[in-house]
Amino acid sequence: MSSLHSYDEKKLTFHQNDQHVQNIGIEDMQTLRNIVQYFEKSVDRSHVYRDIYIARSILVWMSHMVGSVLIRLLPYEVRKLVDSKSYSPGTFCTLCEAAGIESVLILGKAKDITFEPGWMFDKIPPASWNSFRCNNIWHLVFTELAIASVSGYRRGGEIVIESDGNRTFQASSSSAGNERSVFSDFWFCIHPKILAIHAFPDNIDFLYLPKGQSVTEETFASCALLLPAFFQSGMSLLSENACVLMSHKGRCVIHIACPSVKGLKFTYTLTFLTDTGDIGSVNLKALPRMVVFSPGIDDVTFTISLPILGHYLFSTSALSEGHNQNPECFKFKIICNEIDAHCRNIPQAVTEMGVGFTYVAKEFGLKQPTNASAILKVDYDSSQESASDEVIESEPVRFRVVEDRINEVEFTSDFLDDVENIGFSEVNLNKDKGELEVKAGLKKAGERVLVVKGRQIASNQNFKPIVYYIVSSYEKKDDSYEKNVKKNKRREANKRKRDAKESYKAQLEDLVLTTKEEIKNLHQELIDSKAVAIDMDPDKLSMFKESSYVQNIQQELVVMEEDGSRYDDMSLESPVYDLFDMYVTSLAVNPDGDNKTLELSQEEIFRTLLKKVKVDAMSEYPNDSFPAFCHGRAAIQAIITRGKDILDMPVFSETENKMMKSECIQIYTTSAFIGEINAYNTEQMDPVKQFCLEEQNMSCPIILIVEQEKKNIIEEWIETQNDNLHGICVLLFSKGREREQQYFSPEKGIFLNMVTLSDIMAAADDILERSIFFVLKHLLEIYVEKYRATTDFSDVETESTLQSVYAFARAAYQRSEVPECERPNIPEKTYNYSNNIDEVITTLLTIEGVVGCSKKLGRLEVSIDDTKDRKTIVEKVKLYLKNESIKATCVDGNFTYFICPGDQVQGKKGKIGTLGGFAKRFATKTNMEFNNRAETGSANQLSPVESTGYLVESTNTTVELNNREETGSASQSIPEESAGNLVALISRHVAHANMEMGIMHLLVNNKIIGHTDNIHPQTLLDIIPIDIYENLIGDCNTRFKTEQNKFMHAQLIDREHISTLMGTKVHLWGAVSSPGLGTLVDIDFKMTGGLCIKVCDCINGKPFSYPGDSGAIVCASDSRGRNLYAIAMLIGKYEGIKIQPTYMAVLLSEAFQKLKELYKSEFLLCEDDGATS
Repeated sequence: MSSLHSYDEKKLTFHQNDQHVQNIGIEDMQTLRNIVQYFEKSVDRSHVYRDIYIARSILVWMSHMVGSVLIRLLPYEVRKLVDSKSYSPGTFCTLCEAAGIESVLILGKAKDITFEPGWMFDKIPPASWNSFRCNNIWHLVFTELAIASVSGYRRGGEIVIESDGNRTFQASSSSAGNERSVFSDFWFCIHPKILAIHAFPDNIDFLYLPKGQSVTEETFASCALLLPAFFQSGMSLLSENACVLMSHKGRCVIHIACPSVKGLKFTYTLTFLTDTGDIGSVNLKALPRMVVFSPGIDDVTFTISLPILGHYLFSTSALSEGHNQNPECFKFKIICNEIDAHCRNIPQAVTEMGVGFTYVAKEFGLKQPTNASAILKVDYDSSQESASDEVIESEPVRFRVVEDRINEVEFTSDFLDDVENIGFSEVNLNKDKGELEVKAGLKKAGERVLVVKGRQIASNQNFKPIVYYIVSSYEKKDDSYEKNVKKNKRREANKRKRDAKESYKAQLEDLVLTTKEEIKNLHQELIDSKAVAIDMDPDKLSMFKESSYVQNIQQELVVMEEDGSRYDDMSLESPVYDLFDMYVTSLAVNPDGDNKTLELSQEEIFRTLLKKVKVDAMSEYPNDSFPAFCHGRAAIQAIITRGKDILDMPVFSETENKMMKSECIQIYTTSAFIGEINAYNTEQMDPVKQFCLEEQNMSCPIILIVEQEKKNIIEEWIETQNDNLHGICVLLFSKGREREQQYFSPEKGIFLNMVTLSDIMAAADDILERSIFFVLKHLLEIYVEKYRATTDFSDVETESTLQSVYAFARAAYQRSEVPECERPNIPEKTYNYSNNIDEVITTLLTIEGVVGCSKKLGRLEVSIDDTKDRKTIVEKVKLYLKNESIKATCVDGNFTYFICPGDQVQGKKGKIGTLGGFAKRFATKTNMEFNNRAETGSANQLSPVESTGYLVESTNTTVELNNREETGSASQSIPEESAGNLVALISRHVAHANMEMGIMHLLVNNKIIGHTDNIHPQTLLDIIPIDIYENLIGDCNTRFKTEQNKFMHAQLIDREHISTLMGTKVHLWGAVSSPGLGTLVDIDFKMTGGLCIKVCDCINGKPFSYPGDSGAIVCASDSRGRNLYAIAMLIGKYEGIKIQPTYMAVLLSEAFQKLKELYKSEFLLCEDDGATS
């Protein structure tokens, strides 16, 4: 038994088994027996661990079916086991029964994703999980966590105050998160001691813990919340085992044993629960860093100083090599009833390495420090403080220096940020003793960070930090600290030894049983096959012996021979190893039996090609390294979301599913070319270490980069394949400066293209775009085939959906660079409207209660505010249209402006919105005099410091203000009109809501940057410009944010070209959303304030925007990420009982034209930062 699982990880591997399950076809899922028989193809029925493999197959299959399009094609008997209404633990039991495996459905309580440290046992939600038996041993399975996971869950009501050394002060909104299908090996055959932390059964026997190690309800509820990555990293808890920790004098220490510290990168988050304390009265930005990170050689310590009374949550993640995400290790609630009077202000540089003796110091040649603590305590008596510079020293720290380095290195020391010069330090290197002594002290009470630096003498380079210590007079000397650390480590070491003994005992018991069974089965097969083995063809037998399947058996038999020799009661007529040849024969003469060779999977087929071209290196890239590929995937997802109700058949093949869900792109090549590729590209290829092609789990799609000369090998290989092999892209490179413009049409789904070393990433994105649009082409073929013969849709909604799907697809191809010859013919239907349709819409918009109108399928769709008198509104619409030859449909909903009270607001009215961005304002000739006028009034008597302005948070475009004296000085009165022509764009209803004494002051980051007394009267033109004070123009960042949080100057998109963005992913950065992601679904919705666009949620359960986002600019990037488009300004949301939430935004190009008339000025987006010329 391992430390994680209840089986021997050295004996069992599941890679091939899992791959086999994921390749299951619809024909293999017609009955429960069919499914089990398919599982048994990868493991012999007599295999000693057969039940573990089948139980694993059941879980992998259940995970594979979560959200699968295949579900709807399954017979009811099977479909009910995996559809959205299914009960996962029950499904596991049902399939175990079908496979002849003894299993149990366990009821109890479990700490699910909503669990909060500190809950009493009764509050922990009910749950169910499973166990099954193999070889007389019961194995636990937390079924629901094994087949799917939820990411992005947030409880809300929290403020993140520190993250990885950065003080963030970001409010966290609640989110239910998103469930995704992913099999978790961790929860399969999970060790009983680990599951006892997360789940507690009603029947205590189902804990399956050894006698004397049972857990009580109280212990279960209060124990530390240790998560999968904690155990996967080999960690153990050295400090208090409780999920709720009480701080001592405002400090809390969490101490973890971790043998793999060197290979991990730790991140952490400290949040404050807003309903537990008064954080509003605290100047958050004045707070020091609160977490001291101390990574030792085999342990990690977090010391947390708490400056505010209340409750905190502290969580840590550990990133290991080869992972692309930070798995959370643990989460604690910390209760602070007394603040820390001496919070440490640790410099940012220290937070990266951490304080105390770390691997950095060890690798420099230091070892065995005399002080295990990261703090050097100074016994300073403040009552004896004098004006002298007498230094009170701490106990010196001594290190041993590695013998072969003693003459090669030198050291120095210094204090960081010691402005008052109260620190003293010196280092002494005694070469005779092989010892480095570090002395440190303080001239008066305080706390400073000491850095010990070192360098190689021969290199003559600058000294580099190798270890940090905190020198403090505030710490009381605690002689028991070192003893407690050593005691806890000894306790943990003894615990590991006990666990190892128990594990070894369980392995021996299992080995006796399984070896006997295996030998018995082999012996029986020997008897059965003797009669036919004699006549076997020698060539056939030799070939079969060399197969990988037989080689695996041979390896297992060798192990069994060695292990089995220990037991006297296993004597049989023939030794184990002597049975092998005859066992092989028994398999070979029965090629049609259960053990026949399976057909190769697509991944195995790809491997054959990679072997042919001698691939020996692979590098992984995140998907967003390839914007065109991501853009294509987003377009397909938008089409699926829009058209899911009219397509009731499987949409994607297994390969296409993998392409849509892949989390990274793998590039395969040869190690010889990686150096050449890196020499020509700024983005370096970083090949994975210890690459093994046979064991590598391939993503889809993959990219193969080989020299041009191997083109014939690849083409010959393609010709030998029978099936469509979509999912592999081949780049043939030459060492020329320019890429050859030669087009290769896709063969059997494989794409080829030429590339030079200098444009690898661009060429990879090009070919990935072609590959993902091949998926879109197939999807469109399904729609066209289903609705080809349909000429008259009785269901208007079906026709509307289908036409939207086609419009989304046309726009996606227009945005792409896919060759014309690879684009499908997309049906297009033209609808005719009355010549006076625009006049009709204008009149309808004057009816009170009509929110807006849009053209739809030759009809007019009128959106009505259902908070008004609906009957009266509909009658007025019908009365007006009675004499018009226009058909109309009324849709009910409620339109809400996105404005809300917010804690961040400074001012009396408490309304917030978003500073959408900046533009340039050019006065027309008729308005020159207007722009240079000088008015008198209340504004003359206001200054930025005296005024009570209102915050419009700048999120989409940040306002970066320097701390300059002239900004907001009390002696400077506000100009009546700015002489500059830079304006901020905000929502009109936000500005109007914050008017006071006829003036709206724009307050950002506690600084007034502009004001206006001229708010135009058009209520539904929900955008106004506010002039920025001339002396602040240079401080404004006039760029917009991309979805990836990068700044770019944006381009204005006009009405004529907006159609190319139909169905594209759009984003905004608002005061609340960061970012909000949506899909552009309508470009022709007219409101009184002008032409608007409609946006729907891009991700289920994650709204595109929230109240407070009004004024944010809706943006989109082109398919290559080269250009950013500023499309519209968000104004609100329209939703109803029968319609999904739709977000309205006024088109910027239309708004600028109307503002031109109202303000006698031209408005353009900025092309450079803070420019006014």
